[in-house]
Amino acid sequence: MKGYIVLNNGMVVNGTFEGKTANVLGSLSFANDGSISIHCDSNGSCVTVHKASSPSEASASSNGDFFTESFDLLASKVNSGQAKLAKLVIDDLPLDYHLYDVKTFLVESQLIAS
Repeated sequence: MKGYIVLNNGMVVNGTFEGKTANVLGSLSFANDGSISIHCDSNGSCVTVHKASSPSEASASSNGDFFTESFDLLASKVNSGQAKLAKLVIDDLPLDYHLYDVKTFLVESQLIAS
């Protein structure tokens, strides 16, 4: 199914999703196999991001796999620290709704100033 990833810097990455999970909001990190994962700390779900040219590399350990032609661009944003949070979107709600989620998401390890 078609979907997209919204990054905390506002960038959108289009692709296709295979899996059972719904939208996933969480932190981005590199996996040992060179893929990128989006891990949600609140519910434990995880989505693995792959190059579109490698559908055979689907991950059995995640809740789904996202395949994109823009993998190298996404990897460069994660590697440079420009993208730390992301949301995988597979619904029809407006982009602004999901962008707001990513921009206002507080990781549990961050302190909230009072």
